[in-house]
Amino acid sequence: MQELMKGVGGENGEISLNVIVKLLSSLTSSDSLKIFKKTEKGILSSTRAIKELELTQKRYYVWLKRLIDVRLVEKKNGKYQQTLLGRVCMKLGASLKNTLLQGERLELANTLLNSDTLSALEKREMLGTISKTSSQGIFSITDILYPVKTIVDYDVFINEINLILNSTKKRAYLATNKMDSRINDSTFNCIDRGIEFYALSVEANFSENIEMLKIVLNPSSLGMVRKLFTAKDLNLRVIKHLSYCFIVSDDENGIIEMPHPLSQEFYVAFKFKNAYLCKRLIDIFHALYEEAKEDPRIAFTKKTLGIPKTFT
Repeated sequence: MQELMKGVGGENGEISLNVIVKLLSSLTSSDSLKIFKKTEKGILSSTRAIKELELTQKRYYVWLKRLIDVRLVEKKNGKYQQTLLGRVCMKLGASLKNTLLQGERLELANTLLNSDTLSALEKREMLGTISKTSSQGIFSITDILYPVKTIVDYDVFINEINLILNSTKKRAYLATNKMDSRINDSTFNCIDRGIEFYALSVEANFSENIEMLKIVLNPSSLGMVRKLFTAKDLNLRVIKHLSYCFIVSDDENGIIEMPHPLSQEFYVAFKFKNAYLCKRLIDIFHALYEEAKEDPRIAFTKKTLGIPKTFT
């Protein structure tokens, strides 16, 4: 890899065009692509691979060497296999192939982007629909149009969560290990609007319960809390430990926090629009949710407010 990266230069460590050319040129022939795909599962016998791929020995070894030289393939334990870089390039190639097969949808998306008659919101919703029906891999049209946003300030992190909650139209999943009253109004608003809302939090200690009680008994929120806690579908559960926070809205908008590994305090978060990643986070949420229990603060609050048990 060090030899391949000799083309890296510049103060910012940018990869030179020469490195990219070397990688791409190693995959410019159908012979090379056949061999590269074969190494996805590994080649134990070159003799057998040459026969199965219908290649001459010279063509096989010439292209195999080029794949090895650019570190897309390596020989390990007697087997030619893809390196990590090779596996990444394989995934990128599959996504590129899928994108090229969606030519008509890409043309439609381009027409929408250049339209002067549609609002920004209308364009975003229509592009989201096109992306859902066209993408079968990790990457989609919306991934290109809406890049990942890095959040390094905790207050901005909370504000972004509120923005997502307030813009949710169908369902939201919130998993948090932090208690922050600033997201309560957005949470209440979500449930009040009939949004399918699921929340998972860490079990509170005594002082946190007191703080929650103060919030609940606040005159400005008392009516809303009473209304919400009489709802039959209140999907709030607690778990003993949760390492990080994340939120998913409408199955495609998400934020995930990466806490500091030593203190577990907020360190950095990422906001994105990616249906594939959101699906993975939803799977994680459901797995945690199954292990969790109903938030005891619900029963406590209902008792405090005098809400009948029939609404539990």
